[in-house]
Amino acid sequence: MRTVTNATIGITIADPSQPDNPLIYVNDGFCELTGYSRDEILGQNCRFLQGDATREEPVAQMRTAIEAKEPVTVELRNYRKEGAMFWNRVTIVPIRAESGAVTSYLGYQEDVTDEKRFKQDLTLFKKAAEGSEKVIFITDPDGTIQYVNPVFERMTGYTASEATGRNPRILKSGQHDDAFYADLWEQITAGDVWDAELTNQTKHGELFEVTLKIIPATGKHGKITQFVAIMQDISEKMLTRQTIDVLNRVVRHNLRNSVTAIDGHAELLASDEIDAETRQASIEAIRRQAKSMHKIARTTDNIREIYDPTDEQRWDRLNIEALFEAYQGQYSDAELTTSIDGDEPIYVRNADLFEQAMDEAVENAVDHGDRSPPEVTMTIDRESDPDYVYISVADNGPGIPDLERRVIESREETPLQHSLGIGLWMMNWVVTTLGGELTISDNDPRGSVLTFQLPSVDQSVVANPSS
Repeated sequence: MRTVTNATIGITIADPSQPDNPLIYVNDGFCELTGYSRDEILGQNCRFLQGDATREEPVAQMRTAIEAKEPVTVELRNYRKEGAMFWNRVTIVPIRAESGAVTSYLGYQEDVTDEKRFKQDLTLFKKAAEGSEKVIFITDPDGTIQYVNPVFERMTGYTASEATGRNPRILKSGQHDDAFYADLWEQITAGDVWDAELTNQTKHGELFEVTLKIIPATGKHGKITQFVAIMQDISEKMLTRQTIDVLNRVVRHNLRNSVTAIDGHAELLASDEIDAETRQASIEAIRRQAKSMHKIARTTDNIREIYDPTDEQRWDRLNIEALFEAYQGQYSDAELTTSIDGDEPIYVRNADLFEQAMDEAVENAVDHGDRSPPEVTMTIDRESDPDYVYISVADNGPGIPDLERRVIESREETPLQHSLGIGLWMMNWVVTTLGGELTISDNDPRGSVLTFQLPSVDQSVVANPSS
């Protein structure tokens, strides 16, 4: 009996043998819950806790169960002695004698006001989240996803049913080390808000840059009940910032230098004292500068298409064989070879946009080659990872300078560290837009290897775009 008396929830016993089922026992928890003393409670029916906001439906449900001598649980608005309303979860259980007759009704009362308010707040929160332009998802204290809004589904490719019950690590891209995530978990479990930029990965393997803020939600006693995550895609913002920086540098530096060189050679050609050999050298120099300017103009046109595609993102078949054939005809003075593993078709996002990056890679490999003939090898690896296809372009040229590689890998230009051209940036932007990644490595024994890592799917996904 001591356990019942000291229980933290309200416990009562009512006597059905007396008129109106009066309470004949209440524990300390019930007195504390209601604010009434035992003397004020005993002998009364529990309805004395009801008030203006008490709805009839749960009361009628209790009355019907008692008349049928069956157990029942309801939630209803009750009032404490000082008049404060609280949500009471009431459970009534009939206690029977050996003959089957009900001798008493055992009641349990629990204050669920915080729980009800939380549910109401959560409902309002979800309504707001449904209309948000940002990704919003909620996890339990262990990190298991409980809710995702529609933007989460569109951005990540996971439906609500696929994401719910799983850990947010389904978005893990492999771009951050274990210490990064350990710091995240340490901060939020300590009750602190975590806010950072990171790279995530969609269901189909596409990489995208986001800002992520995780807010711990705490309950009545300060214990963490959930984590609320707000995520915004900043891939386009980062690409735009890079593009402005790079194009600004190209216009200021490369084009200015080309115009200055052309002007100098034109002035030299206008001289009456120029000899035939110098004249021819100046003409060739002007042609080289004009070709360089033309390539910059063509590349910037391609960049415009990256940001203003004529079609929506779609899965296309990438016809590597046709591309290779076209390159052989276009670069007849170069030695081109290819190595393709497997014969299954390759499907990537917006294949025609990616082909621009391939064109740029092969052209650079041939034009910058310092051996005769320049050697270029295209390698297609689709067996190492089922979610990706790896397309490499290797050459035997002088190699890409370390400075160029560092700039592309850091994804940022500075006044003291910038790329000399725009081609590598264009390739990087295309692949990033398509959710992939560009890496640069050394070829053996000489030259460079550009590897495009692209998300790839099988034909069943192409046949069913909603997958």
